[in-house]
Amino acid sequence: MFYNTPVTASANIALLSKARDGFLEAALAPGLGSALKSDLESGGKDGKGTEPGLATSDKLSTSFVPLLLMVSGGSDSVALLRLADALYRDAYGAEASSDATASLGSPAFLRVLHVNHRLRGAEADGDEQFVVALSSQLGIPCIVKRADVAAQAAKTGEGIEQTGRTLRYRFAQATLDEFSAELGVAPSCGRILTAHTADDRAETLLQRLIVGGGGSSLASIPGRNGRIARPLLGCTRQELRSWLISLDTGIDGCLWREDASNLDTQFSRAFVRHELLPLLASRNPGIVEGLNRTATVLSDESAWMDTLALELLPLTQESFTAPLPLLRRAVYLACNHAIAEFAPAARITFEHVERIVRGGCRNGFACQIPGGIEVRTVDGAIRFSKARPPRHDPRK
Repeated sequence: MFYNTPVTASANIALLSKARDGFLEAALAPGLGSALKSDLESGGKDGKGTEPGLATSDKLSTSFVPLLLMVSGGSDSVALLRLADALYRDAYGAEASSDATASLGSPAFLRVLHVNHRLRGAEADGDEQFVVALSSQLGIPCIVKRADVAAQAAKTGEGIEQTGRTLRYRFAQATLDEFSAELGVAPSCGRILTAHTADDRAETLLQRLIVGGGGSSLASIPGRNGRIARPLLGCTRQELRSWLISLDTGIDGCLWREDASNLDTQFSRAFVRHELLPLLASRNPGIVEGLNRTATVLSDESAWMDTLALELLPLTQESFTAPLPLLRRAVYLACNHAIAEFAPAARITFEHVERIVRGGCRNGFACQIPGGIEVRTVDGAIRFSKARPPRHDPRK
């Protein structure tokens, strides 16, 4: 197993540099890169590159951005937490610290969010206790939310994975709003940080390829999506785990928690991770890197297509004279805008987009898309609105 891969000083420097660049790309703290660059290139405080450090003159005097770290307890999210702590502690030090954490130099604008899905009994509770203990060890406040994901999935008819994802991000958005208000900054300034890696991006591309999708879908996981940022997309899972092992610090000898359900290949991601990717890697050992290149190309092309499609919005009957690929993208963007406004947890499907593309040019057209959103063509304009609940007939 790669868990025991020896870690060199140069490997640590490379990882810290990539992590720094990832945080910068997420637009979390302009100027952090220049502050860290010289120290990383000189090998860190101990000359071995194992710990980034900053000269006092390099510390930043900028507005602090509320950062909410989503930490499950797995290796990737633990690495996210430890990297954020290392990079921002030395970058800001006590200047950004609250009275309660000033002695540790832990930035007051960092918070941890852990969501207990209550799917694995004592194991899930163990994950929660581990994250709380690790956050306390680093001096970073931890917020815990609990949800009965299985019960919610049964209620909505969604799968366990999707239901868990929906609830996690719902908790994260609400928690970040509260955190931003506490710091007295606009909610739009805050960031939700997730620990997605290059491996996750490759896996997601394959998952979507299996079920089918357009260029924007196959672009996989973006580095930024609104307030959600993913600073570790340039790092592999192996790099992060090797770095954590090199730190040789944890909670009661535990560096991170393992979720046994991640090995259950009845779940789509586990199947891709443990069966499909190893098979592809037997033909191309650089498959993860290759899939990430593909995702980057598709992401860039998708962004270019978006700029063209935006010119067709708001949708009217005239929009339907555009070339089919451009019209399809414009409808997709319009639907996602409506979903963001009326039903953020919903997801548009290809079938719904095609229904509008094929019939939306006709006055009187009507259909419903996910999230209980009605789409109608009225007086030459395509209008989106929240569907009204059916009226109750008191005679029945």
